[in-house]
Amino acid sequence: MPLGPLGPLGVLVDPMTWRAAPYLLVSGALGLMWYFVLAITISVSLALTVVWVGVPLAIATVLLWRGGARLERRLQRLAFGVRLADPYRPRPQRGLGAHVQWLLKDPATWRDLGYLLMLLPLGAVEAVVSFAMWMGTGGLLLAPILYPMEQGAGGSGYFVESWSEAWIAGFFGVLLLVLSAYLARGMAWLHGTLATVLLGGGEEERLRASRARGVDAAEAERRRIERDLHDGAQQRLLSVAVDLGRAQSKFDSDPETVRSSSRRPTPAPRRPSPSCATSPGASTRPS
Repeated sequence: MPLGPLGPLGVLVDPMTWRAAPYLLVSGALGLMWYFVLAITISVSLALTVVWVGVPLAIATVLLWRGGARLERRLQRLAFGVRLADPYRPRPQRGLGAHVQWLLKDPATWRDLGYLLMLLPLGAVEAVVSFAMWMGTGGLLLAPILYPMEQGAGGSGYFVESWSEAWIAGFFGVLLLVLSAYLARGMAWLHGTLATVLLGGGEEERLRASRARGVDAAEAERRRIERDLHDGAQQRLLSVAVDLGRAQSKFDSDPETVRSSSRRPTPAPRRPSPSCATSPGASTRPS
């Protein structure tokens, strides 16, 4: 239907069409920029690795293209409405070597690099096709407006020679406008699909990363609770030891005072916080 979401009018009035069109026009420039940046930084870092200067540069290059991939995920959401969560494995808590292994052993790191390198040929095709379609559309649509302006200025009459040709050009401009909108949506769908495969990771990997983050959070909470319980019990035992020492030193000289002190009610132990009661690691401890 013309007014449906996939009809001609529906595609023309859909904001997603006009959000995707600018990105498709500049995707070639983005791909060219990333190609030259990565080609230079990777080549220089590999060449300098033999003198160890390239090692930190190589790590910085990896962080650079991961940052570029994060930016592309945001652009995909703004331009194509494709929401891509970061598929990276959980970051280690400490250790430079652990962080380097985390960067290099994560498959998402190398898929990020593949996407940024693929952006050059894909973006070049998208930019050329989009530029040609929108320029042709604009030229035909403006024919009825520019023809009388050229005639009044004594020009050659744009690329049409009569009013009938101008209106025919405008009619074909409307048809080309609809075709350009469909073409932009099609290229946006293809680009978003490739971005989902490379930048989003597989469903299994996303679930694995999410599960790992949950396990790490539960383990950190369990360690915190154990530390709190250990510190509280240690303080209590120290207080009991001090009291026993005082009682022993006074027992020979003043036994009645010691007996009266021993009959004093013991304060109730402090109840654990709600987080201790509800934490998944508070009730069980792995062997």
